Amino acid sequence: MIAFGKWIFKANSRMPGSQSTRLQQWQAIERQTGVAPGELANAPILPECLYPLWDTYWKIITGIDRLTLEAVNHYVQLYDDPLDPWEIDALIELDKVKQELWLKS
Repeated sequence: MIAFGKWIFKANSRMPGSQSTRLQQWQAIERQTGVAPGELANAPILPECLYPLWDTYWKIITGIDRLTLEAVNHYVQLYDDPLDPWEIDALIELDKVKQELWLKS
């Protein structure tokens, strides 16, 4: 999930001075050349068993800049969806990756 998240966050970021995302640029290259650039061709795939956790991340992070344990706790209480410790660790690690990539751009 971390590799997939890293790719998604990078793909949806913009190059300095650009109005389009990297993903839009890669897709344009593919349309023009008929060949997917490496970044697009080698995109990691999120295993289906992690779809619910990916969705959980976006439910929690929507409207806030940074994932906190308080936000996770609010989610757990609001949705009555207890998370396993490994899931919380994965969500925190995913958010760290997002923060690192977004701070660079």
